[in-house]
Amino acid sequence: MTIAARIAEARTRAGLSQSELARKLGIRPQSVQGWESGATAPRARRIAQIAEVLGVPETFFFESPSDSSRAEESEAVMAARALGQQLVRLAETEAVGKEEIAVLGEVLRLVARQAPRN
Repeated sequence: MTIAARIAEARTRAGLSQSELARKLGIRPQSVQGWESGATAPRARRIAQIAEVLGVPETFFFESPSDSSRAEESEAVMAARALGQQLVRLAETEAVGKEEIAVLGEVLRLVARQAPRN
């Protein structure tokens, strides 16, 4: 998988649009579009920022496909973080009550404890 595809995958799993990712990074949406299309690539310091915003380790963008156990763990972690970010958004818009969010947060913590550790 290319770095372009990995950025797009991580962004999608985090529940962000290209514009939202750009805003969080303080850059233009065209930059994100360029990375995801493969027309350009982010610089090393920007990769650290992208990883932080998307909730993945920097190595996610460079892992080999043969490392399936780490890839699966990264996918689980990314999915959990994306769900957590969506819960925060729901809480901010008050679309879901605080009790429901607390229950879902506890479920996330339980899942995290069960995740395989390397």
